[in-house]
Amino acid sequence: MINSRKVNPSSPSRLAGKSKGFEVFGQYELGMITEGLAIQSSFERLVGDKEKAHGDTSNAMQKTFAFAPVYTTGPMQFAFEWKRDYETGFKGKKEKDDTYTVQARYYF
Repeated sequence: MINSRKVNPSSPSRLAGKSKGFEVFGQYELGMITEGLAIQSSFERLVGDKEKAHGDTSNAMQKTFAFAPVYTTGPMQFAFEWKRDYETGFKGKKEKDDTYTVQARYYF
């Protein structure tokens, strides 16, 4: 995947080692439509506490929602993923970013 988004210096992703977060992932097989077809979805949340990193008390947060139809046949997998990122920096600036990814994988 190629992502041309610039890294925000106050982005919570820069505090991954000092942050708390969770991820939920689900997949539903659609074999009744076509064998090997599935829908995947995930949600991630990461909260960085600036006090732990810089001596301040403000928080930054990153939330990501992803959705992807996936087709698997033998050792090959094809997917189209849509991902939406919501970020709130330590200075209160909010950003939203949509990313689309086309994937083709071969499992040896």
